[in-house]
Parts: sequence; C-alpha cells; structure tokens
Amino acid sequence: MVFASLITGSVSVETRGIERHGQRLAMTLTGHQREVTSVAYTPGGRLLSGSCDGTVRIWDTRTGEESMCLVCGSDESVNCVAVASTGTSIAAGTLTGDLYTWDLQTVQRPPLRLLGHSEMITSIAFSLDGSLIASASADNSLRLWRVTTGRQIAVLRGHTRPVLTVAFSPDRRTIASGSLDGTLRLWTNITGQPTELYVCKHNTSVESVHFSPDGKRLAMGSSNGGVHLWDVMTKSNTETLRGHTSIVRSIQFSPDGSSLVSASYDRTVRLWNQHQSVILSGHSGSVYSATFSPDGLYIASGSQDTTIRIWDAGISQQAARPLEAPEYPIMSIAVSNDRALIATLCLEGTERVWDAQTGGLKYLRPGEDDFTALAISPDACIAASLIREVQLQLWDLNTGDRVGKPLRNQKRRAEIVVFSPDRKLVASEYSDGIIHIWNVATQRPLKISPLICQQGAGSTPPGSDDGDEEDYRKPIITIEFSPDGQQLAAGDDKGNIHIWNMKTGQRLHEPLQETGDHTSGFCIAFSPNGLHIASSCADNIGHVWDIAAREQILSLVGHTSPIVSIAYSPGGTFIATGSRDHTVRLWDVETGRQLTTLHGHISDVISIACMSSNQSIVTGDWNSTIRVWDVETALAESHTEVHSPMSVFERGGLHDGWALGQAGELLLWVPDEYRAYLNPPSCRLLIAKYRVTITIGEVWHHGDDWTACWPAATSA
Repeated sequence: MVFASLITGSVSVETRGIERHGQRLAMTLTGHQREVTSVAYTPGGRLLSGSCDGTVRIWDTRTGEESMCLVCGSDESVNCVAVASTGTSIAAGTLTGDLYTWDLQTVQRPPLRLLGHSEMITSIAFSLDGSLIASASADNSLRLWRVTTGRQIAVLRGHTRPVLTVAFSPDRRTIASGSLDGTLRLWTNITGQPTELYVCKHNTSVESVHFSPDGKRLAMGSSNGGVHLWDVMTKSNTETLRGHTSIVRSIQFSPDGSSLVSASYDRTVRLWNQHQSVILSGHSGSVYSATFSPDGLYIASGSQDTTIRIWDAGISQQAARPLEAPEYPIMSIAVSNDRALIATLCLEGTERVWDAQTGGLKYLRPGEDDFTALAISPDACIAASLIREVQLQLWDLNTGDRVGKPLRNQKRRAEIVVFSPDRKLVASEYSDGIIHIWNVATQRPLKISPLICQQGAGSTPPGSDDGDEEDYRKPIITIEFSPDGQQLAAGDDKGNIHIWNMKTGQRLHEPLQETGDHTSGFCIAFSPNGLHIASSCADNIGHVWDIAAREQILSLVGHTSPIVSIAYSPGGTFIATGSRDHTVRLWDVETGRQLTTLHGHISDVISIACMSSNQSIVTGDWNSTIRVWDVETALAESHTEVHSPMSVFERGGLHDGWALGQAGELLLWVPDEYRAYLNPPSCRLLIAKYRVTITIGEVWHHGDDWTACWPAATSA
C-alpha cells in the first residue's frame, strides 16, 4: 500500500466475500498425481500425505520440499494415513484393504503389511502411546493391531454398513467409530464389546470422529454437513455447528482443545472457535482431510485437486463474510416479466428470489424434506413442488404462502413439473409416461388430462392406461410448453419427442427421434413462434427440428461435452445452450452458426433462462453460481481484437489458471480460489458466495514493458 500510488498500468483486483489471496494461505504443496486423501503431522512438524496415486509422501513444511516418497505396493491407492504421537511409526490404509506400517527410524526398509480386511480401509488411528493401531473398513468391521509385531488382536463387529471413521480416546480405553449405517459406537479397545451406542439424528452417516485432548468431548462430522459435539460422560449431543453444505469428511480438535478444524466435500476447510467459523477456501475440489500442526499455529488440508495447502490457523483474524448465495446446484431459473427478479430452485429444494440488478436476496423458502421435483412459473410469481411423491403443492413466491391444497394424483412417483408460459397450467409426469395437467386457478385437472406417452400416433383417452398398453409407455425425462401454450412436448428415455395439441389432447404425429444417451439427460425448447424445437439428448450436439415437416433442419456443433440446458431468446434471434464443458454458447437461429462462447462457469451449466428484452440471459451451474450475461457485450467482444486478459478469459477460458495471448504467451494467472467467481466483461451480474473483479486500465504494462509500472523509478 505504501507504493500503490506510484504504480500505473497494473492489474486491479477487487474481492467481495472472500479474503485476499495469501492472507491465510501460507503454502501450497504439489507433487501428488492424483487426489490427496489424507494428511497428518509428525510430532516434529513434518507433514505426511497419502494419495490415490499410491504414494505416501513426507514434506518439510519449512521449505515446502518433499523429503521422502514411500510406495505401498503396485497400483495401490492410499485412502488414509496416520502418525503415532510418539513419532516412531506411520501407517497407511489402502483401497485393497491392506494396512502398511513403517518405523520412522528405518523408514527406507520395506513396510510391514497387515492383512485381514476384505474391503478397503477407510480410516486408521494410533493409540496415544503408539502401541496400537485401529483400522476401519468398508467390510463393516474394525480391527486392532499390535504396532511392533503387526499381530491382529481384535476384530470389532456390530456396524451393519461400511465403517467410515475411527478414533482412540486419549486414555486408550475407548475407541469411537462411525458408519454409513448412521450410528456412532464406543468400544472398549481390547475386548471389542460396545460400551455405548449413539444413534445419530436425521438418519445421516457418521463420516468423521475425534476426541478432545482431555477426552471429555467427541466431535463428529456427518454427511449432511453438520458438526456435532458430544459430551462423553453424559453421552449427549451438546451442540451442532452449521456451515458446511456437504459431507464433513474430516474433523479434529486443536492441540489445546479450544478449536476445531473440519474439511468438507463443499471444497472448504472451516476453523471453529466459540461458535465462530472462519472459512478457508481455495481448493478447487472436495477437501478430504485437514489437521492441525503440533503447535496449533497451522492447518494442513488435502484435496481432490491433488494439492496440499497449509493455512494460518490464527482465529483472531477476521475472515471476509461470504455473500448471500445459493448453497446447492441450481436446477431451475426463471425471470419475472418485468425483468426485475430472478427466481431459482436448488437441488435440495430451496427457492430463492433475487434482485436482477443488484443480486440481493429478496425472498427465501426452505425446501421440503421429501420433495421430488420443483418448478417456477415464467413470471417468477408461483412455485410448484412435488412432495411425498404424489402431491403437487403451489406456493406464492411473494409471500411464501401455500396456494390452495395439495393436488393429488394416482400413487405414482412424480419426477417432473413445469408451468405453461401464462402460468395458467401446470403439468407433472409420474415416472411411467403419464402426464397430468392442472388448471392453476381452479386447481382441477384439464379434460384432456392425463396424456400418455406410448408408441403409435394419436391420443390416448383418460383412463386407458391399463392392460397391454402399459408396455408401450415411455418414462418422460423432460416436458416443455410451447410459447403460446397450445402445444406440449415431452422427451422420453428412448430419445422420442412427443408433441400434443393442448385443445384436443391429440398427438400431432409420430415422435421426433433424438440420438445420444437418452438416460443421462434430455433438454428441449420451443422457438418463440412454436414452429421449431431445439433439443439435445445428453449429446455434444444440439438439434433444431421443423415440427410440421418432422425433420431436423440445423445442427449446433461446438460443445466438447454434452449439452444439458437449452433456451430460445424471446425474439427468436439466437439459441443459448449450457454444457458439461462449463461453457454457454449462443447460436444463430437461421444458420446454426456459433455466435459466441461465454466462459466463466467452472462446472456443468444446468439451467438457462432468457430475459424478455433479448438483451440478457441468466445461467446457473452445479457450483451454485448464477450469472447474468449481457448479450450485446458478449457479441461485440467476440468480434473485436482481444487485448484485455479478462476478454481473453471470456473468449477462451483459462489454461492451468492462465489467460493466454494470441501467440500462447502468458498474460495473467488467476489463483484457484478466484476462478469460479470472476466477472468477465459481458457478465454484468454474478450471484455467488464470493465475487472477484479484475480490471485493467487503458494502459497496461506487462511482458517486457512491466518496469514501466514504476514511472517514479525511471525518472529517479
């Protein structure tokens, strides 16, 4: 900051909801070729790591250098590692169920191989005195071993599903174990007889456990993202800490017992102290393991992204507060008719309404525990949720109140729900090719309802879904109304696109036939005039059909992974597609020519909505981010010469974190933790937990010209 006023022509970075890069991150260790599944510190401060690449590595944390690489066996995947507190032994559990131990004094010698488990080892722990090691396995058992001899001394059975975690109490008298069966068990460590059985609430699996240094408390991480604290003496759950949005795979008390560290599949590490939570974000994949250094000053974490990160554990530092944002993948998006609101539905069923200009949260309704499908009306006023498999409930998104009573159908599991463009109708499909259509105002089924998908043209009258005709029904994957509400299209699991006349209930003609993997996704969209349908059946290519002629007229070729979302602009000038290749592409409706590619998402783009002005599109992804794109800016960027790194990023994405120039030169490197939250020029609004804006002035000094950033220095 002292020299900031002297610098010109440089890159400016503004962050919201996220700490500046490096404020807590002390070091990143790279070397593993695959996921880092487990990390543990030695008493002397060196770091041990295990990976799916089959190696156990020891690191010098002062320099970040790898000091040793141990191999368990050919093609072994290391699931977990542990270090004895005495500093004499280390151990690794593998995918094949073998347990390996090394004496740290003679670590170059071949390890001792302990055999007994019939399935993979998921967790291991040393007793405090280093004499025993416990292993948990997917074979539903735990085993106790004598470290010096490798002899098995006990097999602990009782869990009915894979055991995911194990920990010793400090006095060595008790072992805690957690399982996929939803139970937390305490065992006497010699006899193997259970001393107590805890049954976890909410029917969640127990993913990780750890005793406090004094043995009075037990921390437990669960599959629903909760961190639970237990009083060992009273055997009661005293507190539950909320913050993680996915599985808590690792939990550990600090050496002094005042703090907790947790690692989650939500890609974050959290540091807990007196109800305060500090988020350590930066990993680009699930975090499998986190551990305190012996002095409690640092935290090491291992991730799916193949890296190990070492963080400053100082709890007194205040982390930036994350912004209000979705917490789960965004399954559906709608925009109000006045373009003022954006409504979203997430994977877990939460409904949110956002200000389309500022990104501020206007309304939130928690999801139902037993929902199976959801939809938002095109004007973002009403939501429909399918609950308890056979009930359709309508909600007012302005007030959060229920609209009428649940609509009931036959006892079949409901999979899909969709509104008509004027929101007067709502259609739902019940997993066996039967589509029920309701009048929203009267909450009664239409006379033409139900429609039944079957082979052969023509309609199927209500009540005729018995007997032999059941063999011809096709489970539906997607449903879409035409813009005028006069037609209804449905895509089935065989790649057929069925189209009905909504006045008569008659099917127009034989189905259109898509190609691709019909079971893994299907998206369709009507053109604004209702004459064409754009579709993709989990394929890299989109197709445009002439409905009347029943023929394919265009192919949209360019995506490198399957298309999973598709929409027409209201004016019919372009088609927008979202893909598993993490891009959004715009296509000319007349020629099928690709107009531009939008980069910014870092995961599957699973939902798209076009604003009625034709000027913006809204996209949502599996990483829980929402982006509003300015179409005019995006098209202009695609036809101008690229100079700015952010324009380069939007046009071509990042390559190993770098924006590359036209000749492949390195222009700008972006840290992992910033990449999901960048705002390229045509992304006018980003709704996410964090936002990172990188700007460059009219003059940008880089490459051989970088010293010009210091005009004061050149004049001195």
